[in-house]
Amino acid sequence: MAEVSEGRRLLARRMALFALLFSLIAPLLIFFAAVLTKMDVVGAEIGFHLLTVSIAPKLAILGLASAVLILLLTLFLCPTRAGWVAFGAAVLSGLTVGGFALYQSVLLASPPVYDVATRWTPALTFSRDSLAQRRRADVRPEDAPFVPKTAPLQWSGRSVADINTETCPGLLPVEGMKNHHKVAEVLKAEGWTVTGRSPWRVEGRTETFWFGLSSDVVIEMRDGQTNLRITSVEAVPDLGRNCRLALKLLSQIRPLR
Repeated sequence: MAEVSEGRRLLARRMALFALLFSLIAPLLIFFAAVLTKMDVVGAEIGFHLLTVSIAPKLAILGLASAVLILLLTLFLCPTRAGWVAFGAAVLSGLTVGGFALYQSVLLASPPVYDVATRWTPALTFSRDSLAQRRRADVRPEDAPFVPKTAPLQWSGRSVADINTETCPGLLPVEGMKNHHKVAEVLKAEGWTVTGRSPWRVEGRTETFWFGLSSDVVIEMRDGQTNLRITSVEAVPDLGRNCRLALKLLSQIRPLR
């Protein structure tokens, strides 16, 4: 009986260790995908869309299912030690699955746009130098963008300008043509890299900590107003990030003299 009991303990420990290692696969995949994408080893299509959004959630669900099953088995075989390891694996997998569920809920609630602007008629345009920095697979800014009809019903086929008005209140032109030197200083202070400057236009780029996803801004001083446009570089939902960036910049630009 003693040998059988020891054998059960060993089996329980191995199963619990397997559950723990399996539960780490999805978080580690996300981490390495984010690092490789940020380092430009892989593009956003692979690092974000494929590895993070497509493969990692499936691994997390499998990890959660296996961790729960192994937890039940270890509670029967060896409830004192291996059970806690299996429980930790179940918690880790559960948090990972919960994180993906939260992302999906935010994604569904956010408009599927990559562009925000204080003026769409005529549309603000980026310089050739700014567009040249974009890769072939990146988003190309359009003069009058529309949401595809394949998008959720509340957004399907609508103009980005219309969606901006509805979902990003406060996105209004700044009265007066602000000094381009001061506007460039605002960009730098907010963590943007200034990529172009002229007396009537300032351009910049910022990127996220994770994945290094970029957004470009063009700020134009003309016809008695200062307008801006921010558009994502990669075709990744911004979850309202560009709207928040635009409102933050506008709040810093308006008081300039």
